[in-house]
Amino acid sequence: MTIIITAEIGINHNGDMSICKKLIDVASEAGCSSVKFQNFETDDVYINGPKAGLYKLLGKSIEIYELHKSMEIEIDFLSEMKSYSEDKGMYFFS
Repeated sequence: MTIIITAEIGINHNGDMSICKKLIDVASEAGCSSVKFQNFETDDVYINGPKAGLYKLLGKSIEIYELHKSMEIEIDFLSEMKSYSEDKGMYFFS
C-alpha cells in the first residue's frame, strides 16, 4: 500500500513565486509526497456585473468576480511550480 500525503497550497501564495516556493519547501520538509494548487479561469466560473454578488469580509464588501479574477494563476507560473515540485521529488497537481 502506498500512502500519499498532499499539501494543499491552493492560492495561499498570493501569486508570489517566492512565497510559493517556500510553501513547496515546507511541504517537502514535512514529508508530503505531493502539492495541490487551485487554478481556474474566472470567466468560466463566475459572472461579472451587478448580479455577481459581494463577499462581506473584514468590514468590507468585495466583488466576488473581481476577487477571483485577482487570484487567477498564469500557466507559466504553474509550469515553473510543477518543475520546482518535481525537482524535490513531489507530485504536482492542480
